[in-house]
Amino acid sequence: MTMANAEAFDAIIIGGGPAGLAAGIALARHQLKVLLLEKHGLPRDKPCGEGIMPTGVALLDQLGVTNHLNNAELRPFQGISYFGPDGNMARADFREGVGLGIRRLELSRALYARACEIPDLEVRTRCTARLMDSDNMQVSVAVANRIAIAPLVIVADGLHSPIRRQLQLQERPGSYERWGARQHFEIPPWSSDVEVYFSDGLEAYVTPSGPCRVGVAFLWHRDRIKIKGGQALIPELLAQFPELERRLQECATSSSMAAIGPLQQRVVRRIRDGVVFLGDAGGYLDAITGEGISLALEGALCLEKTVVPVLKRHRTRPGEVVKVSELRQFERKTARSLRRYYRLTGIVLKLSCRPNWSRRVVRALHDNPVVFQHLLSANMGLVAPWRLSPTALWRFGWSLIWG
Repeated sequence: MTMANAEAFDAIIIGGGPAGLAAGIALARHQLKVLLLEKHGLPRDKPCGEGIMPTGVALLDQLGVTNHLNNAELRPFQGISYFGPDGNMARADFREGVGLGIRRLELSRALYARACEIPDLEVRTRCTARLMDSDNMQVSVAVANRIAIAPLVIVADGLHSPIRRQLQLQERPGSYERWGARQHFEIPPWSSDVEVYFSDGLEAYVTPSGPCRVGVAFLWHRDRIKIKGGQALIPELLAQFPELERRLQECATSSSMAAIGPLQQRVVRRIRDGVVFLGDAGGYLDAITGEGISLALEGALCLEKTVVPVLKRHRTRPGEVVKVSELRQFERKTARSLRRYYRLTGIVLKLSCRPNWSRRVVRALHDNPVVFQHLLSANMGLVAPWRLSPTALWRFGWSLIWG
């Protein structure tokens, strides 16, 4: 491999998940020459809650992906229902429209189909990429027996990013050791909501993802929930929710069990000269608020206004890597969404391992559906959590303490 024979691109993306494919679409539709590298085949399945909030649905539409979705592989949902450890229930509709339960394999297929429409986006699958040193000039990526170069590499290689470790940007483990698992069951959805069931250190998420299918995902604190794993994992987790277990006990499964963890991943920084981390590769806390896909799509679309102009300028400066100073605008804009995600997710995580408080919160939300609806909008970054009327705040606080 020699630099003289290197293939030149405006940007190289490592990783073909939702973040990587969305980034490729966002850049290449502005006539930038983009190479996307995915070590597996596409489309690709992965453990996922599969519920996309209304803001995420709007972002898919902006990317031109919704026209590629197969209606047999998705199901709209109207809102969220919470079930407390004591059986109490609270629900609220989204103010902003419907969310979509989309089979992860179908989401990958639709994003890939959209990516293949764009002439300036080249997608190569089943190839492993690694960054190479190149004297602070263009960033070099080794792909099989070839070298590709670009002024910027976007790293979107997932939760346990190999590139993050290669660049020694993996931060020490965080305080949460949470894992997730999912399986699909053949049954018509019984609710127009995503249902969330709380237990002590464990939650179950039921997402309608087709006319005759629901996806059931579990998240748990590994230090609090002791389970055997293997093929017994899903039955063991379901047994913690007797009502849900009874509903699904006669149902056939339509996917193999899949698990992932630990979920919390910390990164030293998300940008450096010539490199941007996007999606889960840029750090992750937990899936408990259901915002992972939406955040990845939002970050990808942020590239259009902040990074596309930078890459176009670099066409007149060949051989020069994109500097951190040129990526600050992207970092600032995405940091706002990430701060909101970490703040709200951290609050809900604390509730998840305190069953007495989760009972109180579900009861208070049941008594104050307007507050619940407001908090759903806040979770999507559309309103500030505290921007409620004094009366609504007082009633919610009273229910929380005395309910």
